[in-house]
Amino acid sequence: LASGIARRYTSSKDAASSSGDAAAQSRLFYAVSREVPAVNEWVAVYRSEVFSNKVAVNKSAFRLAPLSVGACCPNGDLSTKLRFEMFRYKPVGSHESCGAFVTSVKELEHLSTSD
Repeated sequence: LASGIARRYTSSKDAASSSGDAAAQSRLFYAVSREVPAVNEWVAVYRSEVFSNKVAVNKSAFRLAPLSVGACCPNGDLSTKLRFEMFRYKPVGSHESCGAFVTSVKELEHLSTSD
């Protein structure tokens, strides 16, 4: 699960850091949410700790904490939509979204086997 996500995020992060984007020097965190189509909402399943992107820029990819497939995919439905969103941390609580993408465990499994 983590390798496909890291590949997706790394390409957009590299583009931002090479362009001198302010996010390259920010304190960032990411959140993972799953879609609940019945109520047309996203439910949070994970939020990372805040980290300094200055450190992450020197890495080829950031590491994800292990995510439970059960938490991400109720009833074992691997096609449940997942949203991964990166935020710029602000101490006052009005965090700024730096970007997001939507995928599923099924799609990530396909990416990891197509290498």
